[in-house]
Amino acid sequence: MTHPAPPEPCELRVTGRAVIIHDDRVLLTASGTDPLLWVLPGGGLDLGEHADAATAREVAEETGLEVEVEDMIMVREAMYPLPGDRSGTASTSSSRPPQTPPTTRA
Repeated sequence: MTHPAPPEPCELRVTGRAVIIHDDRVLLTASGTDPLLWVLPGGGLDLGEHADAATAREVAEETGLEVEVEDMIMVREAMYPLPGDRSGTASTSSSRPPQTPPTTRA
């Protein structure tokens, strides 16, 4: 598998997002950057923070729900140019089907 070269200099951005299904409906939150864009709840990991903990923290911050992360179904890493750099953005993703259906405890 080949990956695009990251822009230099760049910042690596790793985020955790949650798929929360209740009564056959998926929970989405409004994007902070575009009022017409709806996204899965979640956000960026802090340096040294585990992906599960960051995802649960971000879901609580955005929705008020306490969740337990049960299964990771996708990893995406994105590299963004630092301010003033115009070399573009590179990102890679990988995913797999969950072993069990995602659930939440609200």
